[in-house]
Parts: sequence; C-alpha cells; structure tokens
Amino acid sequence: MAQDDNFVTYLLEQLGQAAAQLRLPCSHQRHFNAVSFSLAGQPVALIVNNTLFVHIADKLVNRLLPDAKPFQPAGVNVNSQFYPVPLAWLADVARLAECLASAVEDCPAEKATA
Repeated sequence: MAQDDNFVTYLLEQLGQAAAQLRLPCSHQRHFNAVSFSLAGQPVALIVNNTLFVHIADKLVNRLLPDAKPFQPAGVNVNSQFYPVPLAWLADVARLAECLASAVEDCPAEKATA
C-alpha cells in the first residue's frame, strides 16, 4: 500500500510540534514505503501504511493502550515497542509529546549513557 503524502506530511508536522514541546532535535528519513522519525538521534516513530507507530515504554503502554498489539512486520520475528497510535491522538500534540518523551527515556542508548 502506498503512503498518502499529504497524511505523512501532516504526521511529520504533528511530530515536529511534539518534539518542539520537548525541546529536542528531530529528523525524519524516508525508506521505501515507510518514514522513520527520530528525536535526539533515537528512532521513536514509524509511519507505515498510513499508520503512525510510536515507541512507547511498557509502563506507559500498559496505562494508555492496554489492548494494543505492537508493530510486527510480516515475515519478521521481532520484539517491537512500536505501537499504533489511535486516530484521535493525531491532533493531540501534548499526547504525542508524552509518548515521544517516554520513547526517549526508554531508549537503550540513553540508558547506557545515563
């Protein structure tokens, strides 16, 4: 399925605003049929098949998305911490910022330098 460029642009704008609230540098990169979004050099979100997946720490996912299943690419067995974001959250920059902050805190590279 091809990504909708307008939707991807909207999501990147929302994620950029969430990153600005956290005062962290952000970047994104296009990969075939996906887009990755990074904060402070750490991958924290994916846009795949017109769905936003955010890396959410276990403690937060249990509270916010107790029934959500993590992103599982077809044919790949991986323990993913990327969860689909409900459509209602896409316009809520504060909620996205909360999720992104938990992703940065939960990142193994961040823990190793702490």
